[in-house]
Amino acid sequence: MKLSIKNKGASACAYSINILPTAQTTAVLKEGYRNIPDTSWIFPETKEVQIPGNSSKVVELDIKIPKKQNTLIKNIKIVSSRKIPFDLV
Repeated sequence: MKLSIKNKGASACAYSINILPTAQTTAVLKEGYRNIPDTSWIFPETKEVQIPGNSSKVVELDIKIPKKQNTLIKNIKIVSSRKIPFDLV
């Protein structure tokens, strides 16, 4: 799965990637969607990405559902948290 992060600002920013259940965010699940039972099943390739101004980057997300789980995962809501400005040196 790919997560595309776009920095619409003019300054470079560092973005932290955190996998959270919807209840810990301001996101609202659409009808037919539900939370993944365990957010530890989702592994971003990196926990932080630096993006120059007016640019975007793609981060790979691996989803590993344990074999013992009988849960059907149809749709997953993934939220990346905040951006942290940084200086390019």
